[in-house]
Parts: sequence; structure tokens; C-alpha cells
Amino acid sequence: MSEKLFPGQVAQARFSLEQVEALASAARAEVFWSLSPVTPRSVADVAEALGRSPGATAYHFAELLRVGLILAAGERKKRSRTEILYVVFARSMINLSIYESDEYRKHMLEGYAALLRLMLRERQEVTEALKIRPDLLDGTTYRRYSARVSFENAKEFKERFVALLGEFSAMEGSEHGMLFNVTFSIAPALVESRKVTGKLRRQGKRTGQPAED
Repeated sequence: MSEKLFPGQVAQARFSLEQVEALASAARAEVFWSLSPVTPRSVADVAEALGRSPGATAYHFAELLRVGLILAAGERKKRSRTEILYVVFARSMINLSIYESDEYRKHMLEGYAALLRLMLRERQEVTEALKIRPDLLDGTTYRRYSARVSFENAKEFKERFVALLGEFSAMEGSEHGMLFNVTFSIAPALVESRKVTGKLRRQGKRTGQPAED
């Protein structure tokens, strides 16, 4: 990914409470995650990608601007009008919700649930589209893998995935090409997280104090 930042953009940031609260809205989360930190897009671009009206999309853009999640990165002439182009305010985001309040973590989970609903909509639509264009299979996939990685290598495992996706997202595509979405999650398997939370609960019982989240 290019290191050059847009004016006002930062290389790395954490979501504020106000920002995660804004992204707890399913519709607004869809708009935000349809934007890019490297490729400026207009309200019309995002509205088309989501199958929403420009007016409804512009409403969410205004809220994203208000809380500082996106910023103007230029403009372009399109027919007789000028469109403002926007990018995400940071090239990459750090998730340190463990150090935040319960309210913060609640809004983070609500935003994550919104993304899952968007993925379901995409899967439903592409299933129907395949009836007309079977060749869409060439650019469509769904996989779930489990990988046993040593704890010492877990950070590298995550960062290599992120770097690869960043490399592809920064590529210049044809204006008439097809827009693809990539959504992925890397987290310890459920059984691994339960080992940790179970240990916390047992510690709370021994001390007589409620275990921390």
C-alpha cells in the first residue's frame, strides 16, 4: 500500500466512542465500509455499490464527516456537476476495545453485526446473479479455514493477511471494471476464547469478585 497520505489523513488510528456509536447503525456501517482509505469515492459511487439512493447515502456521509470517520480528498467533474470525493480518515485501524468501556464494546459489536448482514445480502444477490452470469464464480468465493499457529507467530499471521489485502485494494482498476468486496475476520477459535474466559470466571469465583470482561 502506498505510504502517501491524503491531506488530513493519518496512517493509523483508533475509533473513538462517538465513531463506534455512529457505526452501530447498520446502514451507516455499510456506507463507511464501502469507502476506501486509498481510492477516493463519491456519494454516487457508494450509493451505486450498495444499491441505495444518493439522497439516503448522502445523509450517512454527512454523519460520517461529522464524527471524523471520512474526509474530503478531492473532486471530479462528472457531466455538468462537480462531485466531492472522500476517503476513510486513516489508512489502518487499531482495535483496542479491551481497554474501552462496556458501552464502547457494545457499539463495536453492533457495527460488526451490521457488516455480517451486509455480507448476507451480498451472498443472496450474487446467488441470484449467477443464474444469469455463471462466470461470476471466477471472482466469487466463500471459505472458512482453521489454522493452528503458535502464539508467537500470531501477530505476523494477521499482519501478512492485512498487507496482502492492502496491496490488492491499492491497485488501480479499470473505471468500467467490476467492484469486489473482501471481508475477513481473524480471531481465536471459539474453543480457545472459551478457555480464556473460563479461566477468568474461575478466578472471579476464587476471589469472590466479579471477573472483568
